Amino acid sequence: MKIVITESQKSIILSENIGLGINTKLKDMKIFTKNVLNSTKNQTGLDLKFLLTWGSTIGGFMGPIARYMEDKSPSLTDADIALISTGIILTYYNENKEKLIKVLDKIEERKLISEFDDALSIADVLKNKFLNFIESLGVTISSIGNMMAYTFLIPLLPEIYSLVQDTGKNVDVNMMVERIMNYGIVTASAIFVKELIIKIVERFRS
Repeated sequence: MKIVITESQKSIILSENIGLGINTKLKDMKIFTKNVLNSTKNQTGLDLKFLLTWGSTIGGFMGPIARYMEDKSPSLTDADIALISTGIILTYYNENKEKLIKVLDKIEERKLISEFDDALSIADVLKNKFLNFIESLGVTISSIGNMMAYTFLIPLLPEIYSLVQDTGKNVDVNMMVERIMNYGIVTASAIFVKELIIKIVERFRS
C-alpha cells in the first residue's frame, strides 16, 4: 500500500530527524569534553571540572581539531591528543595561566610542542573562519570570549543546512533552539542563539 504524505508532514518528519541529529551531536560534544579533561587530570593531576560548564561549546570547537591531529599524526595517542586539546582549551576558554603553564610543561615533557603549535595554528584558523562567518551574517560579537560561547554551532551547521535544503521555507527555528537550550549544555543566550540560527537559515536559503 502506497502512503502519501503532504509537504507539511514531510517537513515535520525531516525536522524531527534533524532534531535528533542535533541532540546526538550536542551529546557527543559534551562527552568529548569530559573525556579530554578526565584524561588530562590523569596525566597532570589538574582538576578541570570547571571547564565542563562550557560543555558542548568546547566540544564543538575542539572536536574538528582533535580529528585533524588524529589524521595528520596517527602516532599520537588519545592521551597525547587530550593533553594538546586541553592546552588549546585553556588558551581560548580560560584565563588561568597557572593551569595552562602546567599543561604546557607536560606537553613539553612529552616532546609534543611542535604538535601543539600546529594544532594551535589550526585552532586559530577555525576561530577566525567561524568569526568571519558569524560577522558575515551581520552579527557583531564584541569579544573573543563571547564568540567562543557559540562554537557549539560549528558541528551543527551541516544539520541546519540539510534541514533548509530539504524543507525549504518550513524550517522550525524554535524547535532547533528549544532542543539546544533544553539540553542544558551550552552557555549561550537563547535569544542570541535564535537570532543566529535565523540568520544562518536565511544564508543557507540564498
